[in-house]
Amino acid sequence: MSNASSLRHIMVILPVAVLSACAPSHVPTSMGPLPVTMPGEQKPQIETKPVEVLTPAPKPPSPNSTVKISEPARLKGLTPLQVREVLGQPGFLRRDAPAEIWQYRGRGCTLDLFIYDLGNGQAVDHWAVRSPARVNDSECFQQLVDQGHPQPGS
Repeated sequence: MSNASSLRHIMVILPVAVLSACAPSHVPTSMGPLPVTMPGEQKPQIETKPVEVLTPAPKPPSPNSTVKISEPARLKGLTPLQVREVLGQPGFLRRDAPAEIWQYRGRGCTLDLFIYDLGNGQAVDHWAVRSPARVNDSECFQQLVDQGHPQPGS
């Protein structure tokens, strides 16, 4: 091969070599291959999943509220003062840091309230109804309200 022919050969190969050196060493495959459709074919369907919409918990009534609470789930978020307005003083109170456990005993059931400091003061964070017989949570709660302390506005 002559020098002129070798030089021409290098001039053709050199730009290709330089461009290939700039190319990425691998192509990310995390997205997977792109779908290719030919003319006349239907486009592939994209799978969609339903979105779960979270609704905020109802705001607890203010201390001066006359809202009637009819089920124990509505106690969540109430302050100790608000709980006393609804149920009166607990029959049993235990401080077990970081919680306070308040217990209300009815004729056929027991309601336990777990009160924590939630950053802006103490409030009910969890509740549990226990009963030797199967008692509806709302029925138990109503028994406790009726026997202990009438709710404001009732």
